[in-house]
Amino acid sequence: MRGRTDHALAELARSQFGSFTRDQANRLGFTRSTIGWRVETGRWQELHPGVFAVAGSEPSRNQALMAACLLGGENTVVARRAAAALWDLRGVGPAPVEVLSDRWRRVQARGIRAHESKQIDPVDRSCVHGIPVTSVSRTLIDCGADLHAYRVGEMLDDARRRGLVSLGEMARRVDALGASGRDGIGVMRQLLVDREAPPASVFERRLLRLLQAAGLAPPATGWKVAIAGDAYTLDFAYPDRRLCIEADSEAFHLDLAAFHRDRRRQNALVLAGWTMLRFTWKDMTARPDTVTTQVRVAPQGGGLSARCPPSRILALPVHVQRAQATPKRDALGDGQGRIGGCVSFTRPTTLPTTRRSRSSTACSSLTTSCPVGPRRWSPPSRPTPAIRSRSCTMCPA
Repeated sequence: MRGRTDHALAELARSQFGSFTRDQANRLGFTRSTIGWRVETGRWQELHPGVFAVAGSEPSRNQALMAACLLGGENTVVARRAAAALWDLRGVGPAPVEVLSDRWRRVQARGIRAHESKQIDPVDRSCVHGIPVTSVSRTLIDCGADLHAYRVGEMLDDARRRGLVSLGEMARRVDALGASGRDGIGVMRQLLVDREAPPASVFERRLLRLLQAAGLAPPATGWKVAIAGDAYTLDFAYPDRRLCIEADSEAFHLDLAAFHRDRRRQNALVLAGWTMLRFTWKDMTARPDTVTTQVRVAPQGGGLSARCPPSRILALPVHVQRAQATPKRDALGDGQGRIGGCVSFTRPTTLPTTRRSRSSTACSSLTTSCPVGPRRWSPPSRPTPAIRSRSCTMCPA
């Protein structure tokens, strides 16, 4: 009899990450004295009042979450950041043990952060790895009370990409739970507004009106381009400028296949000499001036690097560019400018020098490389309009 009882308890504890309650042990036939004796002898370990673990079971995060739910009773579920971590939502980070219980039945135990709610509908309950947890939609709404809106938005987008929740489902739960003024409802409402995807025709009309109001010529819509045997349809295009404008809507660009397809398409168009601008609905509504300005000043095919001089791209100081352009001839006359093992360049003679170098015995030129050892510079004590020489201290005078 005892062997069958122990076997039944072991099976139950295995399904609950090694934990069980006093009531579960009583239903299997363990008396109060037997439970006390097993705790005293170390065969069972008491995790919380009335919650035990079989000796030898490995302590884990899931065991701590399950023990907290068992302590709270039947309607207690993992909630908020702990639930987001259990769902493995992106951007959660370390989370405390948090549970949600019915009103007036809040869990009270060390190491557990307890919350209570008047309304925990069956649709807001779920199960992950056998642990009761709030649904993804309820988890995201509740996290809005603790986390920044940006992080909640990351979690929402991750759940949508994985197919765990949709915008329609989120909107329905916000409407159902928002009447009671629940924390986190306002954050989720704003996130849903930011992610509303208007029909393509609405997006097109909005962009055309913006460009017309800014005095720009209307772009061609649905322009087709053939590149290496592949045909691409551009949302908006200025063919004479080889400028393409893409309307990025989450409704059509969120799934993984569309993500890879958009990148291949953009690479092909850029390599073919097209300049691409991508705008979202939020750009059109919140930053219309930026949209029209970028369309107006966009370069004509090929991007900025084809027409910017190297000095603009590298962003080097002007005196360094001029110094590097004038090689100094050394005593050997080989044009290498070798002084004590350093390849150096003279200062430009067109710029006046009003102050001398800190050391009169050091090299009076800008050293670019030194095989003697690491380069150590002698910076000026304060910036001056004139150029001051900087020398390698490892070089002989």
